[in-house]
Amino acid sequence: MYQEEREQTHLKNIPEGVRAGRTFRAARQLVAMVLALRPRQWIKNVFVFSPLIFAGRLGNAESLIASVRVCLLFCLAASVVYLFNDLVDREVDRLHPANCKRPIASGTLSVPMAVVELVVLSLILAGFLVYETLPVAGLLAGYLVLNVAYTLHLQRMAILGAMVVAAGFVIRTLVGGEAIGVEVTPWLIGCTFLLCLFASLGKKRSELGTAAPAPQKWIVRLMALSMASCAVCYVVYTVFSETGVINRGLVVSIPFALYCLLRFWKWAQRGEIVDVTDILFKDLRFLVAGLCWLVSVTFSLYYA
Repeated sequence: MYQEEREQTHLKNIPEGVRAGRTFRAARQLVAMVLALRPRQWIKNVFVFSPLIFAGRLGNAESLIASVRVCLLFCLAASVVYLFNDLVDREVDRLHPANCKRPIASGTLSVPMAVVELVVLSLILAGFLVYETLPVAGLLAGYLVLNVAYTLHLQRMAILGAMVVAAGFVIRTLVGGEAIGVEVTPWLIGCTFLLCLFASLGKKRSELGTAAPAPQKWIVRLMALSMASCAVCYVVYTVFSETGVINRGLVVSIPFALYCLLRFWKWAQRGEIVDVTDILFKDLRFLVAGLCWLVSVTFSLYYA
């Protein structure tokens, strides 16, 4: 009792400004911990819903819940990867004009706190994976291993690094298919890989800027190749695949898909893609075309 009275007296003796400062620092640290998870990047995990949409299961409550579940799992797994990446690359990020603002690189989030957060989230993720099916757990584990290898070495290899990033989105698509018991078609895998390879190369093109004209030539050629391949793959899918033959209205989505590819190409050529998701918030035309594509695909598959 006497000890409690002493502690209460001690707290009362702390100046109001000091207590407010401690509260502010604690709140700032909490905000930094959340920002270090990069919640803005979670939108990339919508790829797990592509098998649900193209398999005609969007109206199935059980399949929808399963897709949402694995999407949340991927948000957690991606945040673990982002934390690990920011810890490993913190010294390099401090020299980068954009990455220097990240919580760990800027010093807003201390390294010990970031390590604790990484360990806790990793344990939580492992606990969830125990209750998942073996294919889903295996694919998510493969995603983590692939991204650890990317952070430690593969990101320094431009072409292979871009392919690894694209492979991560293919894994998202495969997990989405496994979660609802649907076999993902080679068409969907091909379109996903080529689209994300194009986006990854576009980001790399922006990172090079105008300081390296020689590397720009080959990366622009690879961008053109991947964009053209993605466009052809999608057109062939909508016209000649089993899904396209059954749902003839899918061809309506082709102009919107091509427009989005060309808009992204324009941004990449300007060297203004700091992050791939930025275009969703910067380019209203791209966003509208993307929504039109989604509406046309949904209408063709479910109402036509």
